[in-house]
Amino acid sequence: MIEIGRGLQAIGLILLLVFTSAVAGCTNVREVETMSSAEEASRRFIDEDVAIRVVASTPEVTGFRRSTPAPCLIQVERYPTAGEPFYVVSVAEDLGDRLVMYRQYTVDAYSGDIIE
Repeated sequence: MIEIGRGLQAIGLILLLVFTSAVAGCTNVREVETMSSAEEASRRFIDEDVAIRVVASTPEVTGFRRSTPAPCLIQVERYPTAGEPFYVVSVAEDLGDRLVMYRQYTVDAYSGDIIE
């Protein structure tokens, strides 16, 4: 076994304590504190399901759904970002072998309003 002198043991212990206290302060950062402004903005966006329900409840889409025997597909085509805070939601008729586009809607990702 290797013998280490008392002075070297004391220095090693001091360095270990200093190193662990300094590094622990750097690595113990909560995720919220390191969140970028883009991530912060995206946390306030309405949910995808809310955007789909907003489009599905418009008079045009409810009328279209009643007028066609084929299933109606309502889906999000584009998701919001901090730079473009809106959903693009499409409404299509599902004919089995193909989809026929009816209309696209732009939904504000903060308020849920349809943007004309």
